[in-house]
Amino acid sequence: AIRDALGLYNKQRKRVTASTNSAQCIPTHSISTDPMPPPMLLKDLDSSADSRLIPQDFISGITVQRKLNGVHFVAFLSSCGNKVIGYSRTGRLYPEQDYLETELKTLFNNMPRLCPGNYGLPRLGNSEEELKILEAYGAKGGTLSTSNSKILLTFPRVYLAGKLYLHGKSLNWISGQARKSGDSTALEFHIFDIFFPYAKQAGHDMLSRDRQAYLSSIFQNIRKNKIILLHLKRIENFPVYSIDDIKLLMNNFINEGYEGAVARRDNSIFRYSYNNYHSGEVLKIKPIFTDEFPVISFTQGKGKDSGAVIWICEIKHPINPNDKIFSVVPKEYTYAERKALFQCLQETIQINGKPLQAKALAFRTYEGETDCDPVRQLFIKCVIPKLGNNSLK
Repeated sequence: AIRDALGLYNKQRKRVTASTNSAQCIPTHSISTDPMPPPMLLKDLDSSADSRLIPQDFISGITVQRKLNGVHFVAFLSSCGNKVIGYSRTGRLYPEQDYLETELKTLFNNMPRLCPGNYGLPRLGNSEEELKILEAYGAKGGTLSTSNSKILLTFPRVYLAGKLYLHGKSLNWISGQARKSGDSTALEFHIFDIFFPYAKQAGHDMLSRDRQAYLSSIFQNIRKNKIILLHLKRIENFPVYSIDDIKLLMNNFINEGYEGAVARRDNSIFRYSYNNYHSGEVLKIKPIFTDEFPVISFTQGKGKDSGAVIWICEIKHPINPNDKIFSVVPKEYTYAERKALFQCLQETIQINGKPLQAKALAFRTYEGETDCDPVRQLFIKCVIPKLGNNSLK
């Protein structure tokens, strides 16, 4: 019931914010007036002009992290009270996870202070603009504290960006656990970056090298205070000096069971992902797998993909049994061909004399180009006539 209510609330909030200008309006939630901007999204290495790495990039600094196959999670401490807010990359609120909220409160309440001149902040705060920026980084209640001629920012207004994750578990399992409320202690929050929405609104962007340095100091402070956090993890950083270094680390991460690697430009700012924008400031590096998998069934997509075929494939010897079955959208077909193929499969494949339903597990074949390939034969005998087309793509 709680999950259903949260889903209805998220749908309504999305309708309300959809009519606003997403480039100018930062969505808010009902618990406080704090902004909830979409976190930075990655680009594939070498997928565009701004996603290539050249020698100068390594001189400026590149940091590599493990890439985790989990769900995006952003957490911050509400300025309206001692309340931890967690939301997804699309701005959806996550159900409360008691164990995570308890540890996150501890983390937020033990963060090191921010001082002028540290982590790229203005040094003195003499001008109105500098004071505004320093205040945006953490002056609680709109006032600035002073101590020994320094302006101490008493409440760092920081947002933590990372993944809900548990090593060895599939993404589907993790996603399901993330939507549950209560104290299941099932997932961990792996933090790979931080950002400061109020400071960005004030016109200041902390660079990646400074954000990573402050994130490291947060966890150093936790260790210094001998605090144990079982479910909050800081993703490890590795400085690299060449593409070969990145590839070597990526292969090591793959062997450890991770999805790949992430490369961060040290001199980059944090860019929001409005309109699904993917930034070339942070790059993902994953291996290209080439293999054949048997199609054991088929289903249809959801939403605008409803009625279009999706293959269900099988991994013969998966490392994790939960990963044995996976679905694949057949990219080589047009949308019209996928819809016709889905109809043909239901009409022509029989089980005990009855048409095969969408999720029955009796269809086994390999996609191919030979005349004996059943999918090709299905195209010739059923799909093409349905489309009124004499060509086979």
